[in-house]
Amino acid sequence: MAGFKSAQSYFLLGNNDVVTTLKFEVKDDLKVKIQHSKLSNYLVGEAEGDNWSAKYNFGTQDFKGELKYEVPAGKLKIHQTVPAGKWQLFPSPHISLTTSLFKDKDNTVVSKDRLKLGYNFQNAVADFEGALWLNDKIKFKAEGNTQAENAGAVVSLNVKPDLPGVHKLGVKYSKAKGTTLASTLKGFDGQVKVKAHAHLQKGLGDAHFKIKHPGWEKSELHLHAEVPFSGRPSLVKVGIHYDM
Repeated sequence: MAGFKSAQSYFLLGNNDVVTTLKFEVKDDLKVKIQHSKLSNYLVGEAEGDNWSAKYNFGTQDFKGELKYEVPAGKLKIHQTVPAGKWQLFPSPHISLTTSLFKDKDNTVVSKDRLKLGYNFQNAVADFEGALWLNDKIKFKAEGNTQAENAGAVVSLNVKPDLPGVHKLGVKYSKAKGTTLASTLKGFDGQVKVKAHAHLQKGLGDAHFKIKHPGWEKSELHLHAEVPFSGRPSLVKVGIHYDM
C-alpha cells in the first residue's frame, strides 16, 4: 500500500549531528527514501524499483545508480558512480555477474556456493567474491581485487553455533587490515540483538544494539558505539526506528 512507511533518526553524541531518514512507498514497485544530516545540511534522495535504484546527494552532487538483470548464468548488475557531479566520467560502470558453480551438482561437500566476478571501468579494476556454505551453519568467503592485489584479499569464516543466545560467530583476515572477530547475539526472545566486532590490528571494538519491546509496537531503539581498546568511546550513535 502506498504512503509513508518508516522514519529513522540517529543522534551522534560526538559532533551533535542528527541524521534523519524517511521512507515512502509511491506504488508497489517504487520506493523512495529521503535522508538529511543536520551537521552537513545535505539532503540525499534515493529511489528503488524492482530491478533498479538511484541515489543522489544534493550537497556533494554524488550519484549512484544500479540496474539488475536475471540472465541464464545468474544475476547481472550494472552499477554507475558519478562523484562530485563529474558527469564526464559517464558511462564507466562497475559490471558484475553473480552465479553458482555447484547448483546442478550432487554428492559434494558444498551445500551451496556463490561466485561474483566484476570489473570497474572507471578505475580499471577487476574484483571477485566467492562464498561456500559447507552446510547451513558454516560459511567460508574470499574476496579481493586487482588494485589491492594480495594485500587487499580478504578471507572470512562464519559459524552458527548451537549455543543459547549466540546467533553467529565469525573471523575475518586481510594483510592490510589484520584480523577482525565478529559475533551476533540474540536474547529475550529476539527482543535484543547485538552485533559486535573486535578489530585487533586497529585496537578498536564496535557494537550495535537493536532493542525491541512489546509495548513499543513497531518501534526499535538502536545504539551504536566504537571504543578503542585503551580509551573512551570514539563514536556513539543513538537512534529510533519507527515502521508503519
